[in-house]
Amino acid sequence: MDTKEQNIMKEYLIFLALQYKEATNDYLGTITSKQSYKELCDWYASRDFMIENYIETLSYMGLDEIDLNTTYEVGKGVLDSITPSSDIKIITPYHIGFNKLGKKNDNILPYYFAVNYNGDSLLYERNNAMFSIGNIIHLPSIDKPYTFITENPYVKENAKCWADIHNSGKNNIVMGMYGSIYDKDIKDKINFLRDLESKLILPYSKEETTFNDNYVCVLKTDSKIKRKVK
Repeated sequence: MDTKEQNIMKEYLIFLALQYKEATNDYLGTITSKQSYKELCDWYASRDFMIENYIETLSYMGLDEIDLNTTYEVGKGVLDSITPSSDIKIITPYHIGFNKLGKKNDNILPYYFAVNYNGDSLLYERNNAMFSIGNIIHLPSIDKPYTFITENPYVKENAKCWADIHNSGKNNIVMGMYGSIYDKDIKDKINFLRDLESKLILPYSKEETTFNDNYVCVLKTDSKIKRKVK
C-alpha cells in the first residue's frame, strides 16, 4: 500500500475500533498493533451471523431482487460490508481487500460519499491533507431512483442528512442498525434510527426485529419518481 492507502486503512480501523468501544466499553489500545488488529478482526468475524440476520431482514423487506444498475452500498470496508463479494456496487474509500474476496473492480467506487443541501449525492476524493476535498464525481443521471444502502454508520452526525436523499424525491435509502441486544450502544443506535424516521416523508417502511439475542432495525424508502436524463 502507498501512503494514501495506508492513511485510509488507518482511518477505517479507527472507525471500527470506535464502534467496538461503543458496543463493549472496552478500549483496544494502539489500533496499528498486531494484537489490537487481530482482536478487532476476531470480534467482527464473531458477528458475521448478525450480518446474515440483517440481510435476511432486507430480503423480507423486498430487497432480495436488487437492481444492480441503481443500488450501491455506501461507506463500508471488508470487515463489515454486507456485500463483500457480491455484484452489488459499493461506494467507499475503504476499498482495500475487496478484490481478494472476489469483488470486481467495476463494482468498487473508491470515493467518499456526501449529501449536499438539496439532497443530491456526490462522491469525492480527498487530497493528502485531512478533510481537504479533491475531485468531485457525480453518478450518471438516469430515469429512475438510485438506492443507497448503509448500516451501523461510523459517524451518525453525517448520516442524519440521509433523510434529505429520500425527501428530495430523487433517490431512495436503506439505513439500518444491527448488533447484540447486550451491546452497550443499542439504545443510541435505535434512537438514531427513530430520529431519522421522524425526518422522513412517506413513502417508507420500517422493520424492527430480534433473532435470539440479536436485533435488527431498518428504514427503507420507496420513491418511484422518474426523471428526465440529462
